[in-house]
Amino acid sequence: MPAPTQTLIATETVAGPYPTLPVGAASLDLSWQAADVVNGNYFAADSLIGYGRGVAGNGGGDTLLVWNTDAAPHNLTIKSQPDDAGRSSDITAYVVGAGVVSAFNFSNFAGWADGSNFVYISADNATVKFAILKK
Repeated sequence: MPAPTQTLIATETVAGPYPTLPVGAASLDLSWQAADVVNGNYFAADSLIGYGRGVAGNGGGDTLLVWNTDAAPHNLTIKSQPDDAGRSSDITAYVVGAGVVSAFNFSNFAGWADGSNFVYISADNATVKFAILKK
């Protein structure tokens, strides 16, 4: 299967609950990726747990953070995928307010990850930044 044309956002491991002390400078900081307005973005769902199509407790836990760094509101889209129950409905034109950080937890990837375990997201302005936190 060919690689997606969207821009990849690397997922990030969050420190805790018992980090090695002392905690190093910048080791708790997030890396934010600007939205690719032309191509869109994607990330690889946590492959250690898979996306477990419809199996409770198997797959999910990654959290999408969306930070609108602009002084104006912007739109976010999260692309859905058909799941075993036949559900399919994108989250479209969700308005992220100026200066706001929004979050979406993929407690289960069924209906969100495609057959390659990719989740597709986009925003209408590059001042919108993404960070993906691993479970």
